[in-house]
Amino acid sequence: MIPLRLELKNFLPYRSPDPIRFEGLHLACLVGRNGAGKSSILDAITYALWGRTRAKKEDDLIHIGQKEMMVQLDFEQEGVIYRVVRRRGRRKTGSLNLFVINEDGALITLDQPSMRRTQQKIEEILRLDYETFIHSAFLQQGQADAFTTKNPAERKRILANILGLERWRKYEDEAKERLKAAQTSMHNIEGRIAQIDEELAREPGLKKEQRAAEKTYGEALAALEAAQASLAEYADVPGELKRAQQSIVDLERQQADYDRDLREVEEQIERHKARIAEYEAVLAQEQTIEQGYEQLQQARETDAVLREKLLAYNTLERQYQEVQRQLQEHRAELEAQLRACEAQIAELERDQMQDYGAQLAEVIAEIESLERTEQKRDALTDELNELEQEKARLETEWKIIEKEGKDLAQRITALEQAQGVSSCPLCGQPLSDEHYADVLEQLRREREEKRKLWKKFGKDIQKQVETIQTRRKAVEALEPELKRLSALRETAGSLQAKHERATDAQERLVQVIAERDQLANLLEQDAFAPELRQELAQLVAEREQLGYDEREYQDTHEQLQELRAFEKQYSTLEVARNSMPQVIEALEGAKKRLKTLHKVIHEKADTLEKLKAEIAHLQVLEEERQRCEAEVQRLRTAERSANERLTRVRQQLAALESQKQRRANLAQRLLNLREEALLLAELRDAFGKNGVQAMIIESAIPELESTANRLLSQMTDGRMQLRFSTQREKATGELRETLDIEIADELGTRNYEMYSGGEAFRINFAIRIALSQMLARRAGAHLRTLFIDEGFGTQDAQGRDRLIEAINAIQNEFDLILVITHIDELRDAFPAHIVVEKTPAGSIASVQ
Repeated sequence: MIPLRLELKNFLPYRSPDPIRFEGLHLACLVGRNGAGKSSILDAITYALWGRTRAKKEDDLIHIGQKEMMVQLDFEQEGVIYRVVRRRGRRKTGSLNLFVINEDGALITLDQPSMRRTQQKIEEILRLDYETFIHSAFLQQGQADAFTTKNPAERKRILANILGLERWRKYEDEAKERLKAAQTSMHNIEGRIAQIDEELAREPGLKKEQRAAEKTYGEALAALEAAQASLAEYADVPGELKRAQQSIVDLERQQADYDRDLREVEEQIERHKARIAEYEAVLAQEQTIEQGYEQLQQARETDAVLREKLLAYNTLERQYQEVQRQLQEHRAELEAQLRACEAQIAELERDQMQDYGAQLAEVIAEIESLERTEQKRDALTDELNELEQEKARLETEWKIIEKEGKDLAQRITALEQAQGVSSCPLCGQPLSDEHYADVLEQLRREREEKRKLWKKFGKDIQKQVETIQTRRKAVEALEPELKRLSALRETAGSLQAKHERATDAQERLVQVIAERDQLANLLEQDAFAPELRQELAQLVAEREQLGYDEREYQDTHEQLQELRAFEKQYSTLEVARNSMPQVIEALEGAKKRLKTLHKVIHEKADTLEKLKAEIAHLQVLEEERQRCEAEVQRLRTAERSANERLTRVRQQLAALESQKQRRANLAQRLLNLREEALLLAELRDAFGKNGVQAMIIESAIPELESTANRLLSQMTDGRMQLRFSTQREKATGELRETLDIEIADELGTRNYEMYSGGEAFRINFAIRIALSQMLARRAGAHLRTLFIDEGFGTQDAQGRDRLIEAINAIQNEFDLILVITHIDELRDAFPAHIVVEKTPAGSIASVQ
């Protein structure tokens, strides 16, 4: 992974600086004052890639006073350029996006359905997680000993991750799973074979049962055939009985139909007689009905003429009312315009009297004063942000000094308790009285220097806290006054508009007065809408010319109501004239049909008696047939039962033959699974931590020792060497897997824990650089970048020179080495610089 471009927004001390470009850099240092934001650049890279930094909470990464932040990193991995964009808000809302940047600069998204899945995609591309990164290729500030201070088991786990042993653990897990599956299959197959053997033991009994079933089935079949022959003699009886019964049903239905027809004919005769009497009564009033009907037709003709005049009159009346309504609307509209002019005149006269200039000037002066206060508040806020960051830096260094002082105190206590012994309790080397006194005095001087430095940092921190409180109170004191600024700006806008309106009021007043006088004149003289007034006069003339008489129309309507009854009587008279001959003829036909029905009903009754006698005889034969049928059914059931028994036995015997073949197949499969299980057990052991993994670690240790010792020798002028021990002897005499670090110098061999200060840093530095080189070559992560964020303050001038020489010696192992330092004399040791400066608008970084 090689970083190419870093863009920040509201991240720690950075607000919105220009992007930082790493292209063309090989060996560079990050320089700047303490608290300017040098380490924040490396925090931004780890936050973009893994969402993690030194901060305990993500909200602490957002620039003070801001609501959200963004980090965007472009990096190269195996020849492909990627872009990661990570955003975060104070309400725990955030997003993560991943892209590929193709040759023409277009973005191709690689986003996954969730942020967690997208993070997994990033780590798949990097082939590296955060923990492995910070324990190898990232010497984080205050964490140079992150690897060496781990317990041996944790060291071994980190080394395994760097060496890419995770795939061997996956192979081991897969072998275990497949072995478990094979053992489960073997157990299941053995159980199925046992079940099949139990079933095969039933074969002799089934063959004996088959012979008995064949005999029973033959006897049942013969009895069934004899009963079926007897039943065949009565085969026609059900059909004949059903036919006779259906004939009776048909005759009874016909008889009922004839009875119904008989009643209907009798009712028709009575209806015909009644209708003849009604027609005779109507024909007796024939002359009176015809005279009334003629008067009705004359009245209808008169009513039709008057109705046409009424329709024309109503049309003219509606048109007249519409024209009247339009005239009223014209008047109302002119009156509304007149009222609007008078109101506008009054408003313009008031505006002419107002002077908003002085009031506007006062508001503008007050706004300018508050804007100066706002600028003061912003400057105090920026200063407060810088003070908070400086305080965080002081607290970090104060804790480092406190830890180093405690380490010195423990070493002094160990020496004081061992006074008079022949060997040093710290390193195990021979110790003379003179050497003992020199070592003890040196440690006490170092402890006293740490105490003074610790107290100084404590006072600086307290002073910083007091200054922060003072600035914060000053900001809070300005806030209530600034709340008025927005309302004052709105007031100024309103006053400006009123002032402009008053200036234009005089000219507008003359125009509106002229418009008002013209409207008043039109209303007083009724001089508006002449076309409508002409149309109204024409409608009045047409209405008088029509000659419509409302009283004549009412008299004619009343006459129609009195004569309307003759219309129905005339219709009844016409029906009586036309229908009387037909009704008389229908009466004679109904009488003839009544006589025919009486004769047919008597004949059907005789036929019904004969059918009833035939059915009685057929019912006796049907009972005998049913008895024979029941016997056939019983014998058929017995034959089917015997056949089913025989079929079942034959099927069971056939199934046993299939089970024999199945057992042979299962036995062969079981043999194959046992061979597979033996092979998988061997693979499980080979892939385990005591197999290939242990071999890889053992083969990597010499390389790690060689690289670390080469750097350590260079930094200590050949005085110190280290060794990794992968096994330790238990009290029982057995060997235990471990990863201890032993250091040898002119005083002998000691554990790492016995060193502190500059010596410990050089040991940590050599081991971490060796781990980084191993990660770049072995883990498959292709991490071609080394980050060193570790102050060189623990080193004297010679020690710093040796560290620079060590960094130069390994620069060809990496594409980019980025070192953070605040020591000015180290700046010229690097060919390129990324200079970080703190400004009122936030920190900025530039490449030089």
